[in-house]
Amino acid sequence: MDIEDRLAEGWDSVVPVDELEAAAPIPVTPEDVSRYYEALCWPSEYLTKGGMRDPDMARAVSAACLAEAADRSFAKMLEKLGLSRSRGHALRDRGLAIISVRLSEKGVPLWQG
Repeated sequence: MDIEDRLAEGWDSVVPVDELEAAAPIPVTPEDVSRYYEALCWPSEYLTKGGMRDPDMARAVSAACLAEAADRSFAKMLEKLGLSRSRGHALRDRGLAIISVRLSEKGVPLWQG
């Protein structure tokens, strides 16, 4: 929000500290990028290969991650995928649980960032 928008909405002209901190870029290392890329592959790896073949579940999980990362509407993304909100949320939740179990079985450590 710029100063004009803040004043038009009746807010203070002083930007709260937490908003300033949120705007600061987060430093990312090459190791971080590799880890993030690996995580982006999890829906495909764990939900569409082997005995698990549910592309809708993988799409729902990927859409949820994209919606969170890009501050977009998960509901609108589900609509574009042709999934109802209730089915999309159920697929997302089940998919994330499956990925979590598979990562635990594989011994992937929790990220302590």
